Amino acid sequence: MQKIAIANKEIGTKKIDANTLPTEGTQLIYSEHLIGMAIGPFVSKIVVGMDNSPNIPVPQYTLVMPTNALHQMAKHIMDSMSAQEAQKKIGDAFKNYQESVES
Repeated sequence: MQKIAIANKEIGTKKIDANTLPTEGTQLIYSEHLIGMAIGPFVSKIVVGMDNSPNIPVPQYTLVMPTNALHQMAKHIMDSMSAQEAQKKIGDAFKNYQESVES
């Protein structure tokens, strides 16, 4: 199984650094919930959204992509999130946040 770093990722023969990837001209999407998914043999859809009062998820964005690309993306997310380095960074950041709130 391929090991995946948090910020640096090798996809095919291209190395992509998520922290330095040029994103000018792209739209930033923030979402609080995965609202729905439709997975087909060739194309899949992910619907994400935000909470609306009173805590009812409201769809805001739909991502449509080839199912094989979605599958690859899901594997990369799981590998990245379960990596020890990622767990340590997330844990350290949360600890720092808690300490800053308590002081």
